[in-house]
Amino acid sequence: MIEIQGKYLVLLLQKHAALGYLAFPYLVSRSGETIFVLSEKLTKSHVKAWKEDLSPELKKLALLADGFADQEVFRRFCRNKKNETPATFLKSAESDYIVSVIKPAVEKMVSEVLFQAMALGVLVFMREDTRSVYLGDAIGFAEKAAGTTMKFARRDEGIDYQLMLHSMEGDLLIREKHTEIITSYPAWLLYDNRLYFFKKDFDANKVKPFLKSNSIFIPAKMEKDYFRKYIRKSVRGGNVIAEGFDIIDLWPDPEAQLSFEYNPFFRPSLTLSFIYSGKRVEASRPGNVIVDLLIKDDEYHFQKIYRSDDKEAAFSDKLQTLGMKSVASGQWSLERQDLTNEEFLEWINNNAALLKRNGFLVESNFPGKNYYLGEVSLEQDINAYRDWFDVHMVVVLEGGIKIPFTLLKDHILNEIREYTTRDGLTFVIPEEWFARYRDLCELGKPEKEQFRVSAAFFPVFKEMEWGLPEYGVSEKRADIKIPDNLN
Repeated sequence: MIEIQGKYLVLLLQKHAALGYLAFPYLVSRSGETIFVLSEKLTKSHVKAWKEDLSPELKKLALLADGFADQEVFRRFCRNKKNETPATFLKSAESDYIVSVIKPAVEKMVSEVLFQAMALGVLVFMREDTRSVYLGDAIGFAEKAAGTTMKFARRDEGIDYQLMLHSMEGDLLIREKHTEIITSYPAWLLYDNRLYFFKKDFDANKVKPFLKSNSIFIPAKMEKDYFRKYIRKSVRGGNVIAEGFDIIDLWPDPEAQLSFEYNPFFRPSLTLSFIYSGKRVEASRPGNVIVDLLIKDDEYHFQKIYRSDDKEAAFSDKLQTLGMKSVASGQWSLERQDLTNEEFLEWINNNAALLKRNGFLVESNFPGKNYYLGEVSLEQDINAYRDWFDVHMVVVLEGGIKIPFTLLKDHILNEIREYTTRDGLTFVIPEEWFARYRDLCELGKPEKEQFRVSAAFFPVFKEMEWGLPEYGVSEKRADIKIPDNLN
């Protein structure tokens, strides 16, 4: 037993009328070989007064338990402190508020206290009406998490559901031995004078019906809804024995998908998701299993798809290699945080081929806009004549989309970066085009899919290295013979 200031530390479980079981550390004095008398509760005031005598672990235990003392519950949860006191608050609070808000928060704290006490080896007792505890009544801790198995047997008339609990020592026969729910979620059970904790996603409320009954029956008329909700959730989170339906385990390779959208900070970013067998899951979503229910010809089939942490991490590594950084869970941006939408989109267009080679599918999910996120190229052809030259230019997008450059004239001259096609696809004009093609838009006359430019401007475009023919209009005119009488 842990000794503090000449006394011993124990943990007392006591049932609260509104909050269920609470767990408080107490100091006790020895009153014989096996009898201890309660002295005082270990609280945060002791942490301050005895800071030299208490280890960090003991301080943590005391502070955790102080979180669900009456005064602290009142401070955190009472919304009408003027008309309530710590003693009256829970008696007058609405039951829905207690059940949905206060009790879940308290149960998490109680669970932390139990884990801390288990780690310290503190003896646990049930708080009785007397002020004494007896060593023979000490409650032990199970060494490892208990497990659950759910059996669903589908018959013509309905579904039989059984819940089985098991530990390292064997099955927990909860109808044969004394069992109490200490906390629902996280789940702690008192079974045969020992405390059992459960794996992360188990809710101890599922145990309640089985304290009195071996199974639960669900009529056939309710089975479809039951499959879609309860059984599907059970398949996702636990061990399930299926009779009368199938559960197929799958380990497919993920496809990576990037969605252009706002991040939580209202900045443009790429949200990373993964596609497993056609099912999309965001990278930020917790859990390693995706469950899909297929119903065909009155037959039920579950696909239990397992996510791959290693392969998902590999895609994140690729994004870092491409110069991106994670700004929130599953949200990726570039090093510059002040990028405009257009600048970010141009980066995506310029790197579309590289993203594709690295296995990323890119889609637009921006509010009110369907942005084009693929590669951009230009087809250009120049024909020179005696008095003019024609510049034929077409913007080429993926999917066979072609945009005559003449349609961009007003955008170039007015520095408008977004051009939207008749089909509602918004294409961001590359920044460099505004300087490179401004003269063409100012000096050329648009005719269908080409600009016609007067020969007088030939030297302007020649200097811009447009790839004009070496034998230009001005050179042709220089070869005309001048009559002798004009010399």
